[in-house]
Amino acid sequence: IGDLGFVGVFMKNSVNGRMCDDVHYDPLYAATEALDVPLLLHIPSELKELVEDRFGYDFLRSHVLHPVSEMLSVMDIIYGGVLDRFPRLRVGYLEGQIGWLPWYVARLDDQLEAYGSRPGLDPNLRRLPSEYFDEKRLFFSCDIGEPYLEFAAHAELTPGIQGMDCIVWGSDYPHSDATFPGALDTFK
Repeated sequence: IGDLGFVGVFMKNSVNGRMCDDVHYDPLYAATEALDVPLLLHIPSELKELVEDRFGYDFLRSHVLHPVSEMLSVMDIIYGGVLDRFPRLRVGYLEGQIGWLPWYVARLDDQLEAYGSRPGLDPNLRRLPSEYFDEKRLFFSCDIGEPYLEFAAHAELTPGIQGMDCIVWGSDYPHSDATFPGALDTFK
C-alpha cells in the first residue's frame, strides 16, 4: 500500500472454510484498519463450489452467487462483531449489485429484534444492523443498468442514511461482461 499505491485489501468472503467473521483474520483486519484502507470482499470459493456441485452450471456463479455471497458476508461482518472489534475498519462488497440491500438491512434488523437473545450472535452487538450504516463504513458496488439501482439509492437504510450514501460503481473491466469502452457514459 505504501510502496505500490494499492488502495485496499481484497479478500474472498471465506477462505479454507473460515468465514470472514473468524477471529483468525483479526490481524489482517487490524493491519487494514491501521493502514486506513478498505477491506474489499468478493465471492467465497466454497460457495462457488457448492453451487457448481449442486446445480452443475456455471451460469449461477454470477447471476445468483454474487448477491447471495454478499448477503452472507454482510451478516458475518455485522453479526460476527467485526465492526465492533475494529471500529475504524471500512468494508466494501464488490460485484453483487445493490437492489437487495434495502430489503436485507430491514431483514437483519427484524431478525435481531426477534431472535437476538439466541446463542450464536456476538454478545457485543449492541446496535441494530442498520445502525452500522450511519458510520458510512460499509459500501457496495452497483452494476450498469441494474434494474433496482434507483430504488436502492433512494431507500432509507437507517434514519438519515440512504442507499446512495454507500453505493460505489466500477466498470468491472476487463471481465467479459464489462461495458467497455464507454462504461461511464452508459452508467450516466
